[in-house]
Amino acid sequence: AISTIKYFLSPALISDMIPTVSGLPYNAKVYGIKTIASHPCAESDDFLIALLDDPYPEIALTAINSIKKCSSPEKVLPFLIKKIVDFDIDLQGEAIEVIGHIGSNKEIPLLKDFLKRENWFLKVSSIKAIGHLQASSATQNLLTLIENLEKEDAFEIVLEALIVAFGNLKAVEAVKPLCK
Repeated sequence: AISTIKYFLSPALISDMIPTVSGLPYNAKVYGIKTIASHPCAESDDFLIALLDDPYPEIALTAINSIKKCSSPEKVLPFLIKKIVDFDIDLQGEAIEVIGHIGSNKEIPLLKDFLKRENWFLKVSSIKAIGHLQASSATQNLLTLIENLEKEDAFEIVLEALIVAFGNLKAVEAVKPLCK
């Protein structure tokens, strides 16, 4: 039955749906995106790339999260990276985490840049992405982040992300600074 739904909810059909802030067309479009992404193919990859420009943040967010399942992440990744500067903070954070799932060490400079941002959400997203990529080349950047970490609203969230990332990196040199 799901494969029948896949063909019924083709990218062409979904793109013709007119999203509204609430109501069936908007919800149907979100559901359609998720359904198409669960059956990766070249056509769905192109569809997800196009949806990165959707004016509705929820649609763009669904497309960003669906990119993890696309058939050719290496094809979609450059479009996601190019669009990341245009996104609002919430979409940037999600895009950064997706980069951690489908990217490679080539994206580490971008992730290091987001570590320097003031926004804690972007820092946490970048930390998670670095940990997921097991990018040991960023270990020193994460250690520097510990040294400069202040007790702020998101202190525990940032610290938790750092601990998980250091575990993924198998960075024993982080134990001492974390214990301070």
